[in-house]
Amino acid sequence: MYQKLTFLEMPHVWFAHEYATSNYDIRFTVAPKQLEFTFYEKGDVIRAMEDGSEELIAQGTYQLALFDKPFRMYSCAPACSHITVGFRAAYRLSRVSREDLLAVNRGSNEEELSVYFPTEGLQLDEHNPMKGLLQRLSILSSLPENAQKLRCTALLLELMALLTEETIRTAVLEEGALSPSGLLYARRAVRYIAAHLSEKITLDCLSETMGICPSYLSALFKAYTGRSIVDYTNAMRVEKVKELLLTRDFRLREAGVSVGVLDENYMSRLFKKYTGQSVQAFQRMNYRREKSGEK
Repeated sequence: MYQKLTFLEMPHVWFAHEYATSNYDIRFTVAPKQLEFTFYEKGDVIRAMEDGSEELIAQGTYQLALFDKPFRMYSCAPACSHITVGFRAAYRLSRVSREDLLAVNRGSNEEELSVYFPTEGLQLDEHNPMKGLLQRLSILSSLPENAQKLRCTALLLELMALLTEETIRTAVLEEGALSPSGLLYARRAVRYIAAHLSEKITLDCLSETMGICPSYLSALFKAYTGRSIVDYTNAMRVEKVKELLLTRDFRLREAGVSVGVLDENYMSRLFKKYTGQSVQAFQRMNYRREKSGEK
């Protein structure tokens, strides 16, 4: 089961630490705006709920915990250690299926700040970067300077981004459409496109950059995103143009040039194809929203 946590305000880190004990047994009360993200480095742990149900959290698990119900955490292991960051924020929680998660991966226009995660946590290899981020947070969170607090927020958001990426990766691999190496190539291609929107992007140039044959990359990319490389690139360009039209007061020609589309008429046709409305209608709708005070 996967969950979607949407932040209703910017999260605030209030502690981060590395903790070790030979007698792990702690009770937690309800704290509606409190969340913790933990790497259980050593020792299996049990989460016991008031209704008598129990959940085993195996050593090596990364898990996002909510405090919407009271629970007890304990372990029978001779030694336990974990790294945790605690943060506070108002949020909205909803369940999502694997199919919904894969649809998000293939492209989403939502403007909310959302994290996707599996209820039971993630088991990841030792080379993933989340442990290092947690360790940096445990150091920075103890420093009083305001700049360090801003860095803590940035690191927390990076951690949540990695959690979402790994959750989507798990869902993709469960579907069986991609191997781990195939997934790596597909994700590299997506990141390359995002970083080079202003340049000419073709299947051949991407495959040369990835070091694999075009037909193989095309199949991997379609399995990962549900779109061809051309279709995905055009959709990303239109999303960037929308952002520029809204936030930087660009004209369509200027916005199109910034994403590598020099022909204004062609950019206009792409915009209509991917948004379902003309540029003029989009701008009028945004103007009415601003005038009425909507966000």
